[in-house]
Amino acid sequence: MTEKLFCTLMGHKWSNWTSESNSCTQSRKCNRQNCNAQDTRFIPHEWNDWFYYEDDSCKQIRKCKHCPESENKILHQWTDYQYERDNECGQLRTCTRCDAIEKRGPVHEWSTYIDSKRTCKRCNAVEVEPTYEDTGCCCEDIGGVCGMGCDPC
Repeated sequence: MTEKLFCTLMGHKWSNWTSESNSCTQSRKCNRQNCNAQDTRFIPHEWNDWFYYEDDSCKQIRKCKHCPESENKILHQWTDYQYERDNECGQLRTCTRCDAIEKRGPVHEWSTYIDSKRTCKRCNAVEVEPTYEDTGCCCEDIGGVCGMGCDPC
């Protein structure tokens, strides 16, 4: 019986897996004479640590240790939010690496409610306290206890 027929009937006599050069694949071959069977499998990427692409950039890269594959992401190093101007409630923060700016707001500094109204200490915006008519909840009708699952009026 030939080796090739033996492999067909009994299975191959595989070599150990070997890593392909500059690749995330491994291969093996049958060690029996006159059998040219080969097998290939993919292995997971093994990543190096993330590193910044340039000193003044927030782009980070990591590369696979076995193949040319790479991944990238943006990772800013933000300062704390600061108000943009006096008497305004818009805030911004700056990235210390790339000088990117991110804005948010308004972030009001509310006073306490007086006569169902409160005022922002920075920009003088006025807010009226919501009532059960505004929220559609009848909680005041059942003793002012919210979360009771009451039906809208």
